[in-house]
Amino acid sequence: MSNYPNPSNPTDHHVIVSDRLTSIANFVKQHGYGSYDPYDGLTSPAVKIFKNNPPLMRFWQQVIRKVPFNLRPILNIKPLIHTKTLSDFISAYSYLSLLECSDENTQELKNLIHQLDKLGIKGKVGQGWGLRFPISTRFISANHLACNSFNTINVINSFLDAYMALKESDYLVMAMNGFLYLENEMGYKDFGNFVTWNYWAGLDSDVYNVNGLMLGICARLFKITKEEKFRQLTSKLFRAIANSQNPNGSWYYSNTSNGHWVDGFHTGYILEGLVRGIDAGLIDEADECMQKGLDFYLSTMFAPGGMPKYYPNSIYPIDAQNSAQAIQTVSFINNLGLSRMKSVPEIFFCVDKHLWNAKGYYNLIKTRFWTNKTPMHRWATGPMFLALSIFKFTEEMR
Repeated sequence: MSNYPNPSNPTDHHVIVSDRLTSIANFVKQHGYGSYDPYDGLTSPAVKIFKNNPPLMRFWQQVIRKVPFNLRPILNIKPLIHTKTLSDFISAYSYLSLLECSDENTQELKNLIHQLDKLGIKGKVGQGWGLRFPISTRFISANHLACNSFNTINVINSFLDAYMALKESDYLVMAMNGFLYLENEMGYKDFGNFVTWNYWAGLDSDVYNVNGLMLGICARLFKITKEEKFRQLTSKLFRAIANSQNPNGSWYYSNTSNGHWVDGFHTGYILEGLVRGIDAGLIDEADECMQKGLDFYLSTMFAPGGMPKYYPNSIYPIDAQNSAQAIQTVSFINNLGLSRMKSVPEIFFCVDKHLWNAKGYYNLIKTRFWTNKTPMHRWATGPMFLALSIFKFTEEMR
């Protein structure tokens, strides 16, 4: 640890970030984009024993997620190419192509877009995307064909990123097609001066981070198309986000009592959406909601030295998705000059020391007692590859 590179030395972090990106790309190309997932326990054939008992299904899923060793091969759980894995890698290769457009990266990008498009589920209007595996949570039970707003939003972002990188209008059409699904198939509740978007069909809870990300999508689409609809939706979603903010600047996961917790990566999703609203000229960076959210996140959700916290009172578990979102969110914040309170290189080095695996990927999670080293691309590899690509892009374009 004493010989670890100096975060304040640009040469050190530029070289290591580039090395990590190359290693991850090579690992995935060698082993494939399919992987296990923290929440894939219900794909085991053994689930048929209690498939009609949601509490037992959730218990089973959580056991497989939390044990310190990988039970999946024993339980005949197969690796899967996950929607968000593809969308994260598409976005990442798009950012990298904006820095240096190589034939190899462009071909990989187009191949991934083709795969992701084929995984979409057509609705009466538009096309949506989901997890591709059954899931049971405290909020919802859904099968492998169920679409949701979170996955569809990430797909839309990836198509918009590809459109910005390659300037091919087909990708903007694909993004608009995804939005049409969100608008007509997932839907939202309109309260006049604000709206709240549905996360899952049939879920009544307002999930704030999904609304933050949806704000970001509407803001991006307005910036590109200048359609008035997207300006109005951005404004109404912002009012919903402001209305749901806690006095200390944080946000709960949802408006229902079983969603009253605060964590790092869901807070990061909301702030990312707000930053996109500022970038599109639709939100004032001096707005009280924005300033309180930034102050809470940057002063509370990081330990001294830059380590992202999972909860306001703890860095544990040191989780790859939480860590990736911290790098990504602060990169976006710093890129617009909204704050310089946190150094992205410091955050990166803290995360890298704890989670990097010399085999060429980031470990899933580290607790006080053990580390889960199973490669999981939806939750760890993809988010870290995207976060480091955004970090590299914002550093080199500054």
